[in-house]
Amino acid sequence: MGTQTVSIFGISILEYRIEVGYRVSNGTVTQILYNDAYVVRNLNPMVQTDTISSGAYISGNKAIARGVFYYKLGPINDMSVQIGNIYGELIGYPNGDTSISYWRD
Repeated sequence: MGTQTVSIFGISILEYRIEVGYRVSNGTVTQILYNDAYVVRNLNPMVQTDTISSGAYISGNKAIARGVFYYKLGPINDMSVQIGNIYGELIGYPNGDTSISYWRD
């Protein structure tokens, strides 16, 4: 599981999460069991955000899960302007360790 938060004055305003579950056999990642990408928290009424897509696959003996989220400015979805996307990638290693990275356009 990998989480990214956006904080203002130490308060988490936005929080995104990507999850992946996978099976390891003899030190090798063999199967993706589940994956998800979702918005955990949005305390800013002027930001509309949600998941666009998510998916997972095995590459180089790692479970890789990706999520894409949109974010818009405006109080109502129909009256908001999309200002960008947030991309996240969670990597799960055979030993159970994970790493997460997020970026935006």
